Amino acid sequence: MAERKKLLIVDDEEDLLFMVSFAAEATGRFEVETARDGEEGLAKARTFRPDAVILDGIMPRMDGYELCRRLREDPKTRRAAVVMLSAGDPGRSEASAREAGADRFMRKPYEQAELMRVVLSAVGGAPARRA
Repeated sequence: MAERKKLLIVDDEEDLLFMVSFAAEATGRFEVETARDGEEGLAKARTFRPDAVILDGIMPRMDGYELCRRLREDPKTRRAAVVMLSAGDPGRSEASAREAGADRFMRKPYEQAELMRVVLSAVGGAPARRA
């Protein structure tokens, strides 16, 4: 079996953290850490050194766009694939995510299976085959 990738999920919605963590762990491909705001996410990213980060665009203490910029500036985290989720203005959010350095942008609500496909693709792993 392939080596498990490190995934950091940063969102202020507890239900989303639980659902995405559960889905990621269920693939058998990820070791998962979570954070509830941008500042906590940045601190965890620097120690956890994730292969991929899923982050919300709108959060307290530091929004996802600023967090993404800071991840890209830090040599310890700059190589992590970043998938941004946001329920904000679709045109502005996607453009802002690209400017901040996000690899992919997905709008909320989203399909859990599609999010997992996007993250697996971003870290170079093919989705697991179904039995």
